[in-house]
Amino acid sequence: MKAARLVSDDLIELEFQSQALAEAVAARMREDGDWLEVVTGINTLTAQFDCLRTEPEEALERVSTLGAEAAAPRSVQEPFELPVCYSTDIAPDLAAVCKRLDIDVDELIRLHTSTPHEVRLLGFAPGFAYVDGLDSRLDVPRHEVPRQKVPAGSVAIAGSQTGIYSLASPGGWQIIGRTPVVLFDPTASPPNLLQPGRQVRFRPISVDEYEASMQP
Repeated sequence: MKAARLVSDDLIELEFQSQALAEAVAARMREDGDWLEVVTGINTLTAQFDCLRTEPEEALERVSTLGAEAAAPRSVQEPFELPVCYSTDIAPDLAAVCKRLDIDVDELIRLHTSTPHEVRLLGFAPGFAYVDGLDSRLDVPRHEVPRQKVPAGSVAIAGSQTGIYSLASPGGWQIIGRTPVVLFDPTASPPNLLQPGRQVRFRPISVDEYEASMQP
């Protein structure tokens, strides 16, 4: 944990070296049950405590202890392998992105799949994943005019991130592929397949593999 500070009578803000550590501490605090609310941001966490029952100094000491416990060495979780079909048949921006970057599709796939990425946040829509780790050579802007409907499973890029659409929704990211994996299931526990802090490795699949995976 990089820093812990009191920002009001009943709020503590924490800064961490990584999203994974912020999520680990948040999970411990929620299990603890003594915190009124715990909200994570990008490498940060804000926690509300009952100032009528807990002194600020005690709350700061408790979060420091939780941070040390979460940072203790533990087994490393393997990256989640997410199959993605990179094809102009289902990725309407793939050709334009390659032209803009002056690369071919094979090079785009290589750059997008060669290293693990990390889920930074979920938001915008249930299960929509903002994923860090995009190669700087794939930096493209969002569309000036968003699409009215982007299919669920679309894998898109913009700026320094990959965005994964869990549900059909409007969106302005540049769509370069699609995964057949269901990313959000309200009947599951947890409903989101991907969680902040989890590493993801994109695995290219063919159109045939994609279509076979989509069969009921």
